[in-house]
Amino acid sequence: MKIRVGTATEQNKQPEPPERKPNEDRVISAISASEVIVAVMDGIPVLRDQSGAYPQRENGALAAQIAAEEIVEFLERQGLPNADALRWAFNWANEQIKDRNERLNTYKKEPPQWLATVGAALWANEESERNFFGYIDDPLAFLMAPDGTIELITEDQHIPSEGHFWEAHKEEMRAQDPAGNATFRAHQDVHVRNRISAKCWCGELFRGWGALTGEEAAMSFVSVQTILTPPGTRIVITTDAFEAIGAGNAKERRAEDYRDALVATRKMNPQAAAQEMIRLIRMSEQRKRCKSDDAGLAVVDFEN
Repeated sequence: MKIRVGTATEQNKQPEPPERKPNEDRVISAISASEVIVAVMDGIPVLRDQSGAYPQRENGALAAQIAAEEIVEFLERQGLPNADALRWAFNWANEQIKDRNERLNTYKKEPPQWLATVGAALWANEESERNFFGYIDDPLAFLMAPDGTIELITEDQHIPSEGHFWEAHKEEMRAQDPAGNATFRAHQDVHVRNRISAKCWCGELFRGWGALTGEEAAMSFVSVQTILTPPGTRIVITTDAFEAIGAGNAKERRAEDYRDALVATRKMNPQAAAQEMIRLIRMSEQRKRCKSDDAGLAVVDFEN
């Protein structure tokens, strides 16, 4: 079996004075004689400074780059793909982000400027139809089977948290800018992110969401699974910008809501499909008049 990979990433198109947010999506792949490793990471924006600019040294782009590189390099040093080593790769990336946060002293800064990222990784061997996929938080990954079946193999870990905030605190949610609202972000950092039992400022409890921040609790949110990849399978891994393509409500992800874009690109080679999906994201953002987001994705084909 031959594994082919296509990747694409693009900075958001949103004009934000005095400068546009940097591209905080990173996609890195490594292809050896028999193995393929792919990491798709989405950095979490830090807060803007008083002039409205993003810090150049301490931002989500750096966290995403660290995590993508470290996951790929860690797995390259391992043997055959397996679930335990994939989980340890996420743990290793989390430790490297912790090290960088400590060196930059970001844990003690106010407002919060933690380096943090979420994302996914695929580790596959051409000689096996059983391969391994892992993720944390809200990336999307689709398994397209040879018979045309499409399965969404990720769950949005933000749903319990956002479900509460949108129901109980609609005005705060409408007003909040993830890179501008210090009060909301400070609460998320301390009481929601990497907290199995999270707590809102109103006192309600719910499940939090995970991110690679260097906190040990992040590993409680890393999900690793075995996936079946017979010849004819395609895997699409993407950051949450892909939600713009969905036909449904972004608060409830269903594979069917993304079928049109996935089927339309199915016969393209992986690289062409990845680039076309970026174009479809931008078209959907314009049509829906939603805020443009950084986009990053990988398309992986398992062929005879």
